Amino acid sequence: MLLHAAPGLLQGSMAIHGALLAGVPMVVASSESTSYGDGPGQDPGGQWYRNLSVVGGPHGIAQPFTKWSNEAAGVHTLPAMVTRAAELAWRAPAGPAYLNIPLEILLEDWDGREAAPIVPPGSTHSSPEEVDPVAQMIREAAHPVIVTETAGREAGGFEALVAFAEAWNLPVVEPDSAVCGNFPRTHPLHAGSDIGPWMDEADLILLVNCRAPFYPPSRRPSKAQLRGFAAALLEKGGLRPEHARTTADVFVWAALRGVDSHGTARVPAYLELLAKGVANARPQITVESGAGAVAVLDADRAPGPVALTAAAEEAVTRARASGIAAVGVRRTVHTGAIGYYVSKIAEQGLIGIAFVAGMPNMGYTGVKGAAVATSPLAVAVPAESHAPLLLDMATATIALGKIRQARASGTPLPEGAAATEDGTPTTDPDKAVMPLPLGGAKGSGMSLAFELLTSVLVGAPIFAAFHSEDPAGREHRQNALLIAIDPAAFGDPAAFTAAVDATLATLKALTPADGARGVFYPGERSASVAERRAGEGAPVAAKVWRELTESASGFGISPPEVQV
Repeated sequence: MLLHAAPGLLQGSMAIHGALLAGVPMVVASSESTSYGDGPGQDPGGQWYRNLSVVGGPHGIAQPFTKWSNEAAGVHTLPAMVTRAAELAWRAPAGPAYLNIPLEILLEDWDGREAAPIVPPGSTHSSPEEVDPVAQMIREAAHPVIVTETAGREAGGFEALVAFAEAWNLPVVEPDSAVCGNFPRTHPLHAGSDIGPWMDEADLILLVNCRAPFYPPSRRPSKAQLRGFAAALLEKGGLRPEHARTTADVFVWAALRGVDSHGTARVPAYLELLAKGVANARPQITVESGAGAVAVLDADRAPGPVALTAAAEEAVTRARASGIAAVGVRRTVHTGAIGYYVSKIAEQGLIGIAFVAGMPNMGYTGVKGAAVATSPLAVAVPAESHAPLLLDMATATIALGKIRQARASGTPLPEGAAATEDGTPTTDPDKAVMPLPLGGAKGSGMSLAFELLTSVLVGAPIFAAFHSEDPAGREHRQNALLIAIDPAAFGDPAAFTAAVDATLATLKALTPADGARGVFYPGERSASVAERRAGEGAPVAAKVWRELTESASGFGISPPEVQV
């Protein structure tokens, strides 16, 4: 269904809501301007004059009466988003999905790509084999809760949910988005309409006929609010104001790109590192020059964002003069998302490469126990009109955080992803204590090579010290190597970025595999997420927000007022 801008959406809202109540799958789309001619780029023209009724897009208006509501981020991802909307509309419980396609995107040149085929929904009837694990999860959960929106729509659904909740003594939340009567509101197990309070203590949430996808409530501070709040906390934690802002920038960059594990969730951990003296709040950072294109930055245990940001700037300066530069970083603490630092190099039109070595926490092929680190690698290559290519990867098959998540949910781990304390591979999350290297000997070999290219090269070995008898060898620290390459030293830089664009465009024009949502290059999807979150705010999980506000209370800081 195509509607005319926000007025058409509002005029059709009752019919769309009726489709939600009746469980009718449909994709609804309309268009609004995001700039109204005031911003850079395409001018939407006089027809939009003074039409500022829905600044930011009408997808917020559509949210209460659709299953899913979103805004297209770019013409290149539009076909995939249309397919995604159709799949969400079709899946149980079926209903309308809404997509706002800004006028500026409609005015962009289309590259001719087609939408991927819609993947049919799976079965909505569980087999006994599927039901038993859920029952086991309910038995083991200390604070389970049911969330339902449309359980009462089907014949017998109301009575079945009552019997189910009573049999397990499970509280039932009916959010404001519920479209029919699902559970008696006078029943002692009816837990109201707000899932928010349950998010802090529930260890199992059962979604019974809920709109998909389901996301726990989260705070959505703006980019500026999030950066300011994080910087204020870090400054109160002891960092100099400029170092606090730099560290906050790295966290916010990761949060905007969807790398939440390295986003603002890291602020409490950094405050703890500063409080314990593991990270030096007032480091005396020094740069030791070797040859003109080489330097070593001694971080004096500065937080990684402070040290590696300085190293990236130093690498760019030296590469401008020499064509290529390498800056080693010695004795830093937790580097954060290393994709940030190579991205900053790419913003200057240079190619950025980074390696990091840390404390051993991963197995090595043929060795018992933790031997090497999950050392990451990042590469950023600037392009002309595309978002830069950004490859940011670790040498482990699975992240430590994923092991913790699997342990909490009781979900088996993939084969060959993790190991017990003595290095024996296991899929049991309760027995797993460390990840296994990516590609076996290849991943462990890369980690060892990165130790040589960073720690050993800058004169601060970690691996050998960790496995020695010296207790000091187990003290937390990390080392890094950042490389900047100036394309101008090899030829015409404009021709280089144009060729990068052509390469990426060629890749994206290749025929997608069956069932694939498109062809993407490294960093493309996270750049699209960043573009969207920059406008609507970066979500902060309820647990993380609670930790941030608790820290703020201790420091006497007022958290920003944000939407939930």
